[in-house]
Amino acid sequence: MKIFSIYIVFLLLSNAAAFEWISSGPEGGFLKDFGFHPDQTEILFAGSDDSGGIWRTINGGVSWELVTADFPDMTGWSIVICKSDPSIIFACDSYARYGLLKSTDGGSSWIQSTSGLTSTRELTVMQLVLASENAESLYICTGMADVGDPPRPGNGIFRSTDGGSNWIPSGLQGTTVDCIARDGNGTLFAGTDGNGVWKSSDGNSWIHIDGIPDGFQVWQIEAEESYVAVATFGAGVFISTNSGIDFTQYFDTSYCMDLSIAEYDPVLVLFAAVDTGIFRYSSSSGSWTSVISPPLSDSLIVMGISSEFQRVFCNEFANSPVIRSSDSGQSWSYAQSSPMAVFLSGIAVDPTDSGHFFSSSLGSYANAWNISALYETCDSGQSWASVGPAAHGTVVLFSSSGELFLGTFRNGLYRSDDYFQTWENVRPGDKVIFDITIDPDNSDLMLLSEYDLSAPSVGIYRSTDGGGTFDPVLSDLCNACLFGANSGYAWAGMTDGLYRSQDDGLTWNPWMLSGHVIVTLCEYGTCLLAGTEQGRIFLLTEDSQQQEITGSWSQPVRQTGFLVTGDTLYATFNGAEMDSTYVRHGGVWMTADMGQNWTDLTNGMTVTHVYGKHPIAVTEAGITVSTYGGGCQILTGCSGINESEILTANSIHIIPNPVSCNAEINFRLPALSDSVKLLIFDCSGRLIFSSEITDLDDVYGSVIWDCRDESGHGVSRGIYHCIVKPVTGPLLAGRMVVI
Repeated sequence: MKIFSIYIVFLLLSNAAAFEWISSGPEGGFLKDFGFHPDQTEILFAGSDDSGGIWRTINGGVSWELVTADFPDMTGWSIVICKSDPSIIFACDSYARYGLLKSTDGGSSWIQSTSGLTSTRELTVMQLVLASENAESLYICTGMADVGDPPRPGNGIFRSTDGGSNWIPSGLQGTTVDCIARDGNGTLFAGTDGNGVWKSSDGNSWIHIDGIPDGFQVWQIEAEESYVAVATFGAGVFISTNSGIDFTQYFDTSYCMDLSIAEYDPVLVLFAAVDTGIFRYSSSSGSWTSVISPPLSDSLIVMGISSEFQRVFCNEFANSPVIRSSDSGQSWSYAQSSPMAVFLSGIAVDPTDSGHFFSSSLGSYANAWNISALYETCDSGQSWASVGPAAHGTVVLFSSSGELFLGTFRNGLYRSDDYFQTWENVRPGDKVIFDITIDPDNSDLMLLSEYDLSAPSVGIYRSTDGGGTFDPVLSDLCNACLFGANSGYAWAGMTDGLYRSQDDGLTWNPWMLSGHVIVTLCEYGTCLLAGTEQGRIFLLTEDSQQQEITGSWSQPVRQTGFLVTGDTLYATFNGAEMDSTYVRHGGVWMTADMGQNWTDLTNGMTVTHVYGKHPIAVTEAGITVSTYGGGCQILTGCSGINESEILTANSIHIIPNPVSCNAEINFRLPALSDSVKLLIFDCSGRLIFSSEITDLDDVYGSVIWDCRDESGHGVSRGIYHCIVKPVTGPLLAGRMVVI
């Protein structure tokens, strides 16, 4: 082995345009709707819940393509394909970012179609119905919920007579209308949030239907010929066989998430996803049959279900793969692949291998505890496995000793010492874990921010035995907590400013930023960074000085995370599931001069919501973020370097990576060579070091670098690319190295 002293400069992203975002998965997501091509059974569309986009498969689910990449954070709440001309497709955005998209080329390209829809209430488009075969006459309904966190009220019904180019009000203005349908007689039906079901024969005047009680949210209506099926939250399912003159009620007090008419001539066949499972109704028997069988289970809630004759597609109310049946629900299987639209809530990188990392998953809600709360990758996101307990993950974090902790929504805190092959619930109960911090010098010392719904109580809890036991130390709601590198210091981001402890989190006092909701914390050299719910960033010093370093991003927007690499700071933001007064897009920004100048790196992200606790990290593949609806996205690409060759070679292994002291650079060549060159590039593509290596052991080589420059001084932290190639010849292998 040889020891090299290499001169390396710190990372400076001066050419942000040279960088590219790629989606690395995992597959799955919260899929609300599926659209069937009327003539080609291999073509199918899948629409995601908040921000996951519209996906298309042309091979029956073997592979999927995101077709709304030009509209970041698009929601596919409802997809309508014109049967007489399937090149015409409409997609409804229930989160009011785009309102309504239209495609005239089978989903390859889209335009926004919202002229006349002027407010957030009107852009909250839930569903669309075609009132003419040529898709020129259309109706949409607006609004999701009058109350909630956040509320999303609507403004009634709108109609278009020119294929969606222009819209005008068409009744029930001021009302939140969740769903709309049209039967074979041309009668329109509209379901509201608490005001029952209404019908209209002309699309202008509306009559209240008496057969369905008010006071419940009407979530879905399906209509074919004279059949009308209505799904409600809390009053079950209603079916009419005479165009809504009267209805029969089923599943009296159940919540129905979705329903779909599969057949209607001569027999009505209907699927309903209620809170007790999936059921199939047949008018020939007038009864319902449970169609639960593996991989479906009783402990689930189905979010979206669509059917056409014998074909049924559904998705669980979790980060679920696509589930399908080809025999009318008698048997089920996972699709060969699924869209990459999962909802993640943080990243934890293995301290010994930056290509091995975990992301906490919004795996399960309510009584649907059937999806694991973690995703694991051992190859920098090229493949993923679902691991850990069935729960809804909120935060994941490694300790310095290698233990992995998982905080959850209403399942407490888990701990594992074998990468969650096995685990222990060290903080059980109906507890929501907001954040975890572990002392970098003492892995037994932990702080936990928690909301115990059974008590109820909130506060910070402290452990001195690695999570074995916890004691309360502060009885206030804490959004973020952090141990400092300096012994004794800890901070807590509260709903009214920043608290500080100088005795390892045992006692606390208000410190700075009173009046601000602090949601993120990070050390930045000798200073502390604090991010707010409104998107402001403050730089704080130990002697209680503060400086605001907020950039030019749109506000208010929730700030979610920081990453420091050398002198470079990244800040992340989330616009998902926020009040309508907030910006509804997120992003990633970077500064190399302590916030004096910021660069927007968001361009190219298909989902811009960087979500969760600790949602940004350096991995072997690049800067990696967890997103709300787009899985893990990785920032790659350096000008002057063929990045695709670097990332696919994979014949260099650097131990450890990130590097703190000495880096062992091992490489394997595809054939015997007398000598090779070791090249080091910075991320602008500039060659900063070149050395010839001649004492090769067959096709293997190894170099130890002591992280010092040619003058013997320690180098700054940053991100670089290490490349091995023959003295004369093409590139053989490459790998990112983090210092």
